[in-house]
Amino acid sequence: MTDIVWILCGTLIGFFIAWTIYIVHELGHALAGWIVRAKIRAVAAIPFLYKDNKLSIVNIKPFKKTLLGNLGLMGWVDLRFPIPDNDNKKEIFLAKLKIIFIIICGPLFQIIYSLIIVKLCLGYFVQDGMYTGSEKVILIILIMVIGENILIFIANGYIELFLAPFMFLKEKRHDIIIKAMEQIFSRLEKYTNVAISKHRK
Repeated sequence: MTDIVWILCGTLIGFFIAWTIYIVHELGHALAGWIVRAKIRAVAAIPFLYKDNKLSIVNIKPFKKTLLGNLGLMGWVDLRFPIPDNDNKKEIFLAKLKIIFIIICGPLFQIIYSLIIVKLCLGYFVQDGMYTGSEKVILIILIMVIGENILIFIANGYIELFLAPFMFLKEKRHDIIIKAMEQIFSRLEKYTNVAISKHRK
């Protein structure tokens, strides 16, 4: 095959693997939510959404501007757990740990998955100074996986890995913590409602 064909094959496979990175990321959030006994209402990895034991196509139109301007919103997990009362210090502390765990597990799963792919790709190369056709495919996949992780980190990965957990740990006021959790749950629910809006017509 010519170089163009190899490059095209590598690009197509690379796009598919890049998409699976988003799936693994969201599954990390979902698994963490399941561990802390949160109610998982929906899991989305555009263009698909899983809700009520049904897989459907996301109404992508409302997300077009966001997708083009922010690679961070390629998926989400709509979940919820009971928010404690303002005067219950122990339960609020536990809720903080739950939300931090859920937030962090998405990027952690993504990083582990990506490192496995990178390891497999690097192990495929033969050190002879020449790239075979299949090695060119692997090289493209490697570049796309690394690039995808960089883009995700720039878009919102740094928020999930560092900023949000730090802010939740640092915050002492219970009313602010409760309000932040309510806003997170509300936003996730809104994404789901918008995503399935065309199916309700």
